Amino acid sequence: MLKGKWCLVTGGGRGIGRSIALALAKESASLALTARSLEQLESVAAECKAAGAPEVEVHTADVTDPKAMDGLAAKLLEKHGCVSVLVNNAGILANGMSALEGDPDEWEKMVVADLTTPMRLTRLLAPAMVERKDGAIINISSILGVDPWGHTAAYCAAKFGLRGWSLSCHETLRRSNVKVVCINPGVVRTSLAG
Repeated sequence: MLKGKWCLVTGGGRGIGRSIALALAKESASLALTARSLEQLESVAAECKAAGAPEVEVHTADVTDPKAMDGLAAKLLEKHGCVSVLVNNAGILANGMSALEGDPDEWEKMVVADLTTPMRLTRLLAPAMVERKDGAIINISSILGVDPWGHTAAYCAAKFGLRGWSLSCHETLRRSNVKVVCINPGVVRTSLAG
């Protein structure tokens, strides 16, 4: 189904991102995987090649660094012309996220990873999808972006924001045959959630 198409998966070195990358590989997608750990990325890349991905690139990058995300998008567009599927999966959790505890500087870093980086990558990669009238953007949010918990207010704020961004982008991009989906998983046993 995805043969000849490039897909970018952020946070592709473990957890949900790894599972998404393997599912895309089984559909013969070519993959660009990004995360901070080169070792994890190379391990997932090998799994994806074995599962059917014709090409897999790994890019170490920190999703809290806007310049790194700009560089990644520019590199992929220059090399491949278009990313057909963008999976905004990478995210972080801050310590202490209620209105009464935690560090607002950590919250800000989390909001960059969980909200503004998906916004940035969408803005950088969606125009090429619109030009080709083909593409998909998949934002991995959380059930906490729909049903908040009191002790996770900062995380909920980021995920509510991602849900709103996704719904708005859907309205803008669907006219150009670019699909935008927001997935809100419950608690998943990964290294992020424990």
